[in-house]
Amino acid sequence: MKYFFILAIVFLLLLLLPIKFRIELKIIENKMSIKLSSSYLFGLFSPEIYPKDSKRKKRSSSSNLKAIRNTIKELKYIDLAKYIWNRLHIEKLQSIITIGTTNPFNTSILYGSLWSVKGIGISYLLKKKDINLLDIDIIPCFGKNQLDIDFHCIIKIKMVYIINIWIKLLKSYKGGEKNVRTPNRRVNEIYNE
Repeated sequence: MKYFFILAIVFLLLLLLPIKFRIELKIIENKMSIKLSSSYLFGLFSPEIYPKDSKRKKRSSSSNLKAIRNTIKELKYIDLAKYIWNRLHIEKLQSIITIGTTNPFNTSILYGSLWSVKGIGISYLLKKKDINLLDIDIIPCFGKNQLDIDFHCIIKIKMVYIINIWIKLLKSYKGGEKNVRTPNRRVNEIYNE
């Protein structure tokens, strides 16, 4: 009996421990690299995910129809995205953007526009979430065409919420509604009275 009690406590602790997801995005000279990693149990389990470098495919009219169908399917996941957003905790958000054009006038306009978007985005983000480390820098580069982005983000979410997310995904994939019942049938199914 006490082993069952100990196993139950260990299981509850494992469910309540957070999982850290690290997202690193680098765009340097038109080369993009994404690195996703996660850690669980204080870093004991830390698998890394390297997405494939996919080449862009030529789009045709049939792919436009598929894109419309996919967006309709994605509208179902808005509630799931809100659920995830409400449960996650952003530990670190760090970004360095270097932007420049050959014309200094265009560079300054772009630089000011990016600072404006940055200010609006940060104020909205801080209104919704508490962030431990927030560092977003925009660096102008006068005299040459350049766009370099270095983005690092650490997100924490508890294992319980991940299990709930999987259950919700399975329900939405399976289909159906919450209270689906068979229609009220009469005793005589041929409806002869």
